[in-house]
Amino acid sequence: MSLPEDIDALWLLARIHQAGTYSLEEKNWDHRDFAHYDLEKSLALLERIQELQPGPEVEEALRTVRSLLPR
Repeated sequence: MSLPEDIDALWLLARIHQAGTYSLEEKNWDHRDFAHYDLEKSLALLERIQELQPGPEVEEALRTVRSLLPR
């Protein structure tokens, strides 16, 4: 997967994949069932951000996503 270098776009995509966008089931509010919810993709995007522009904000986001991944 070739990732873009636009930091703002990477942050937006990482957040979308962390939270999802809408429920795939009627009246289902479990975020794990949301469309575009993909913690692995979010993690990959955050790692790309870290390569391009490391800092405390991206470190915190990486810790958050890693804590949400199933063990």
